[in-house]
Amino acid sequence: MYGTRVMGKIKRDWVRLQAAIEASGLSQLQIAVSSGVNQATVSRVLARCPKRHGAAFAKLCKYADALRRKGARIDPRKSDFLMQALSEVWDGTPQHAEALAEIIHAVGNAARVLRT
Repeated sequence: MYGTRVMGKIKRDWVRLQAAIEASGLSQLQIAVSSGVNQATVSRVLARCPKRHGAAFAKLCKYADALRRKGARIDPRKSDFLMQALSEVWDGTPQHAEALAEIIHAVGNAARVLRT
């Protein structure tokens, strides 16, 4: 059970990291220089989910969080991951788009409550 919970957190952190980096439009080299993680490691971490929460992965997650805190506006339309998820569930109608938006807002509000 414990291993599954830890792996779930690593997976969630990895997905969040990928989305933030992808949406930022920064190159792997820019990320490497800014985060203090070498470019090969950045490439490897972004390519596949790590098995453990190592130092390099932690630095990259911290860097992605810093981008958000600094007010770096991340364009969600640049996230292939997010757009793929939306395209898989949206039925194409305005009513369904509104319902999905309400769900996304509710999840965002719940996440803010949990962080405080």
